Amino acid sequence: MGFPKHEIWEYSRLNLEYTCLSKRKLQWFVESKRVEGWNDPRFPTVRGVIRKGIRVETLTEFMLEQGPSKRSNLMEWEKLWAINKRIIDPICPRYSAVRVEKASRINIENIPAEPEAVSVPMSKLNLALGDRPLWKSNVALIDFIDADTLVKVGEKVTLMNWGNVLIKTK
Repeated sequence: MGFPKHEIWEYSRLNLEYTCLSKRKLQWFVESKRVEGWNDPRFPTVRGVIRKGIRVETLTEFMLEQGPSKRSNLMEWEKLWAINKRIIDPICPRYSAVRVEKASRINIENIPAEPEAVSVPMSKLNLALGDRPLWKSNVALIDFIDADTLVKVGEKVTLMNWGNVLIKTK
C-alpha cells in the first residue's frame, strides 16, 4: 500500500516504590470524590506531580535516564526529587520563615536592639535573581523543634546570613 516501514519498540513498565500506578485503582479515588481529580497533587499522574512542584524538564530527564529497556523498572521517588532539585536550585529565589507560634526567641548580644534591614542575595547560586532584605535585631526567632533538640548550651550555632552565635543559656 506504499506505507513507510516502521519499527515498533516495546518498552517496559515503570513502577515507583510504594505507589499504585493502576488507572483502574486510582479511578476509584476520583469517582468517590476522595481527591480533587486526576490532577490532585497526591496522585502519581503527570498532572498531579506537576502540581506538586516537579518540572516538566525533570520528568523528561527522568524518563530518558531509564532508557529503552524491556525489563520492568522499580524506581524511587527520591531520584525524581533529586533531579528536580538540581534543575530548580539555580533559578529559585530563597526565603526563610518561622511560624511565630512555634518559634523560640534567641537574645543576641553585640547587635543593636533597633531592627535594621541588610541586603542579601535571593540565591547564592544565581546572583542575577537580585537581593532581598534580611531584618536583623538583637532578637532572632528559630524553630522550636530545632531549639529544643539541636541547640545545646555552650555550642556555636550558625544562623544563615547572620553569622555564628554562642549559646549561653537555654
